[in-house]
Amino acid sequence: MQHTDHHLIVGRDAQNFARQLGFAVESDLNTDNSRSKWLEWKRRVDPEHYLDPATRAQASLEQRFRWCATAWWTPSTSTAPSTATA
Repeated sequence: MQHTDHHLIVGRDAQNFARQLGFAVESDLNTDNSRSKWLEWKRRVDPEHYLDPATRAQASLEQRFRWCATAWWTPSTSTAPSTATA
């Protein structure tokens, strides 16, 4: 970065700075290929998040039953416990 002492520039002013230096500013850096790979990764990491609403509701209910069966969660609590350890 020969034109500034900053090592990180973000946001609208970063775009203006880049334009002043002659760089083209793209509205979206994702390609169709990169977006499809990212969506596939997200689907594998969190498959229930991308289910249709009816299927997601059923999957959520089944997960609650699994938590109750393993004593991870009781219906009297409003949310499932964190799986993080102290």
